Amino acid sequence: MKPDFKPAISPAVQIGLVGFALIAICYGFARFAFGLLLPQIDAELSLGPTVSGVISGGSFLGYCLFIIISAIATERVGPRVVATAAACVAAVGMAGIAVAPDAVWLAVAVMIAGASTGLVSPPMAAAVAVAVRHDRQDMTNTVINAGTSVGVMLSWPIALMIGGQWRLVFAVFAGAAIILTIALIRTIPSGTKAAAKQAKGGMPSLKGDVARLICAAFLMGAASTAIWSFGGQLARMQLDLGESGSGASWVAIGIGGIAGAWAGAFVARFGINRVHWAFLALMAIGILAAGTGTFMAVTFTGGGF
Repeated sequence: MKPDFKPAISPAVQIGLVGFALIAICYGFARFAFGLLLPQIDAELSLGPTVSGVISGGSFLGYCLFIIISAIATERVGPRVVATAAACVAAVGMAGIAVAPDAVWLAVAVMIAGASTGLVSPPMAAAVAVAVRHDRQDMTNTVINAGTSVGVMLSWPIALMIGGQWRLVFAVFAGAAIILTIALIRTIPSGTKAAAKQAKGGMPSLKGDVARLICAAFLMGAASTAIWSFGGQLARMQLDLGESGSGASWVAIGIGGIAGAWAGAFVARFGINRVHWAFLALMAIGILAAGTGTFMAVTFTGGGF
């Protein structure tokens, strides 16, 4: 009789690791690396601040549109298909950025890359709910969400190792997204029925507290847009930093964002309202101080976001 072997790695660890990597690629690379490398992109394609802002806005628009699509699709086809689609969309978008010959092509590619961030969150939340034990779900979600900060933090060192060539950087990022699809297919549960069961409650009423929460989230995103869209250029213009210095500021934002790993513990101890106000204050301090030329202030921006 053959012994009954159990998997050496628990679902919490497996899903946590691939989810962490997926969030890092979709947010840190596909969505936010454009702001880091914008000075080099602008120098080659002669975009200008207005066109750069419109292109950056396309990334956020892609997120807003596709997070709705993702929620519906996750319920119907399960988290595995949608999570894998997020990685594929990120790869296509970043590959498009890498070969962009002009501003129009670049705008489309940036919007596609940004759409991956809208696709990624619902399937990962569903995968955790379906496959991870209830007492490990909070920690698994915390690990997955930490991928944003680590992706932001790693984007500049990776770019530096490649020589700062923005086209090659995005090509490497696209390759990483393609490789990740294999791990997603093998790890993320299909869970169509379970995901549908999770969503049976339907959409909440968009009134009262929910409406205020939506407004608060919108304003927070709008407030941080300048950093994510023009962070690389602001570091050079406002903080008088060169290429290495602006990259270091991006790393500082990522390091500050790791503070989010303790958000759950803070909420449990102090309540969500106090923690929310505190992190909003941190972000505001960071943005204001960055505008006045204080380098380490960007760390507060990452922590607040």
